[in-house]
Amino acid sequence: MGPTLRRLLLAMFVFNTILTALLFLLKKIVPSLGDEASDAVGIVTILGESKLASHSDAFLGGTALTMAGQSVIDLRRATLRPEGARLHLNTVLGGTVLLVPEDWRVELDGRALLGSIYDTTANDPATLPSNAPTLHVEAMSALGEFKIVRKARPAVDELESGTADLLSGGQPIS
Repeated sequence: MGPTLRRLLLAMFVFNTILTALLFLLKKIVPSLGDEASDAVGIVTILGESKLASHSDAFLGGTALTMAGQSVIDLRRATLRPEGARLHLNTVLGGTVLLVPEDWRVELDGRALLGSIYDTTANDPATLPSNAPTLHVEAMSALGEFKIVRKARPAVDELESGTADLLSGGQPIS
């Protein structure tokens, strides 16, 4: 192994060590806000997995940051405010799944940088009531995957059991 390759490997090791340390520090100092009953949430997932199953009666929206981890945000038991709600979601080196009920209109503004954004929520106006609540989603995915999935409202209080099956498949947004 030549000296140039050794230097490169050492530099990569040092960079990864510093990045991992910074992510652990960020994980400790940036808390998530809100819970299942909150009308607004601030979800932070760094180097791990988070699941939120909202049952808010007047969901307003919020933010979510997923870095080197996986997040599932299940809004199927939530009720949107009449004026709708807005979510800002950022995924870096990880995966985020947003579950919405079948009777919501979803408007997505998504940007992917070496990542992917999937929207499986066909908003055919003929299939939605004229007064369907609207969820506005602004999503950014860098080296990660973001997916919106339309599913029926659950009959029991049960959160999806993982993200691996939800993150695979679907058609990317162009």
